[in-house]
Amino acid sequence: MIYPVVGGEKTLKALTAEAAANEARYKARVRTVLRSSYSAHWRRSSRRCRERTSLRPLSASS
Repeated sequence: MIYPVVGGEKTLKALTAEAAANEARYKARVRTVLRSSYSAHWRRSSRRCRERTSLRPLSASS
């Protein structure tokens, strides 16, 4: 039993509620950071691909 050490069942329930609220906020933050990181990666990669694969007119070979 942990709640007698913590200060009672009421305190444990409050800590549990706080942890649940922080978890939702944490997951939202992680999602935001991952999406921005992923987007930035693909923006950099696509720019490099466009630079390396520029479209050039075909030369007349005849």
